[in-house]
Amino acid sequence: MANSYLFDGLLYHGTSERFPLSDLRPGGYDQLCWTTPHPAIAQTYIPTAGMKLYTFTDTLWKPSTDKTIINVQRQFKIFYDLSSFNFDGCSRIISYCPAPLFLAIANKKSHYSKKWFKIQDLAKKLKDVDGKKAYQLHKLAEEIWGYKEKTLGLYERNYINQQLLKLGYKPIQSMFDKNHQWELPINNGMVPRNGWRQPGRLIQLKPLRTLNIFNHTQNKDCCELDSPDYHNLELFAEITKKGFDGIKIHDLCQSNDMGNFGHISIGLTPKGLSACQLQEVSAVHRDLQPYYRDRSYHTPESLSFNSLHII
Repeated sequence: MANSYLFDGLLYHGTSERFPLSDLRPGGYDQLCWTTPHPAIAQTYIPTAGMKLYTFTDTLWKPSTDKTIINVQRQFKIFYDLSSFNFDGCSRIISYCPAPLFLAIANKKSHYSKKWFKIQDLAKKLKDVDGKKAYQLHKLAEEIWGYKEKTLGLYERNYINQQLLKLGYKPIQSMFDKNHQWELPINNGMVPRNGWRQPGRLIQLKPLRTLNIFNHTQNKDCCELDSPDYHNLELFAEITKKGFDGIKIHDLCQSNDMGNFGHISIGLTPKGLSACQLQEVSAVHRDLQPYYRDRSYHTPESLSFNSLHII
């Protein structure tokens, strides 16, 4: 066939899922096992983290019933008594006991709030009796409120921001009031040090014979976002029925540093997959830019396969 070509090179499959290597099989959606000739690209399919938290500084110190937030707070020594929470009709927390870490600062805020109200009340009473004295009291109240808000009021935000900076993170958006926006990976309920990547696997597939691959990349330059080739289930079923070992398509991966990145994928049919020897190494998501520059796409993990036992 005009669309047929022969392939006998190495293929790679990246994943964070745990299963016996011998259980690698085609997916239930398309009945194909997706691979790529480039290990760095295969490793982009290993997530950087099992979960990412997009949040603000205030969310990380204020009381919450969200388990993810509670776990992160406990990591930073912030412990709220959940039984002290009172809720409104919309399940929002309206009152609570301060976390012990913030108890002293909460008491200071309460002290200055009471002082402010007392002085403001006195200023109102003196307004028609002694305007000058009332004005002086009003200015004093402004100074007290400013101290409470600008100094005491930023304590919790500064604490959270410092904890995240110590872990090596920078806000994805900095705010003048210190209520920054963050993107944080979560590992076992905690924020790991910046640069941590979720452990995964790089599987190498070595054909035992030359594979007969259906080439679906002819007359195309890239993956079409409005109708990506990886959803062409009818074609996949057809080439499987005709005895092909797999199909070559234009695909897109999500690179941590290069976003949507076009590349070649080869989806192996059950017949093609059974014609391959498998080996694996522990691996993580790799940023593509260093490998894209010289087009090598070989990672430290892929270069270590020579010494491994083949299944």
